[in-house]
Amino acid sequence: MADNPHHDGLVLVYLPKDRILIQADAFTPLAPNASYPTPPNPFSVNLAEMIARHRMTVDTLLPLHGRKVTLTELHKAIGRTP
Repeated sequence: MADNPHHDGLVLVYLPKDRILIQADAFTPLAPNASYPTPPNPFSVNLAEMIARHRMTVDTLLPLHGRKVTLTELHKAIGRTP
């Protein structure tokens, strides 16, 4: 993940046929119905920008920390709409 403020060495696994993105440390979902902080986590913003920049079709985010969520949850966390 280029330009990630956490570490440029982060690796993602994208399964385009299944529309799944597997990642660690870029976005960790909170418990259901929890409020995300403002301003948003810059690691999560970077992830959303990278998905858009590479025109990935992602339905599901599978973080290595936390629970499986939809892409909508990432957008909610950073205060954006898809």
